[in-house]
Amino acid sequence: SGTVFVIAGYNAGVNYFFSSADEATDTRLMIFLSQTHGTDRITINERNNNVADRLYGSTDLSGEGNVLLTYESAGTISSYNLEVDNNDETMTIDSGSNSGDWFEDVSNRDNIVMGGLKRTAEQGFPADEGLCVIYPAILSAADKATAKAILLT
Repeated sequence: SGTVFVIAGYNAGVNYFFSSADEATDTRLMIFLSQTHGTDRITINERNNNVADRLYGSTDLSGEGNVLLTYESAGTISSYNLEVDNNDETMTIDSGSNSGDWFEDVSNRDNIVMGGLKRTAEQGFPADEGLCVIYPAILSAADKATAKAILLT
């Protein structure tokens, strides 16, 4: 389980904010990104040698400029949560399910990349990333508010 905060300047199209993957294969990865689904939306993509779980939010990020994105999961089914600028996102499942899988659920990851993705080949569609913070737990509402206040100062 955990929480990832990303502060980034948004660019249209695919933006890899943070990823962790297996460099020897395309079948094991954890990606926090934005992706086009009719409009540009916050997306989480996880795959552990199975069907990719890909969910995206409801806010169109086009023209948003700097955004605070929050990705979190309790590591259990249906526990992914996405936020844009302190607003909970209504999530749509693009493929797979809301498995809630987190870093420890994806085996053989051997890298962590900010602003890109490295699997069998490097992919860089970087956002203008300012900061990425990872907490190894789901934060209480009060702790999450405190963390966001600190990040935005």
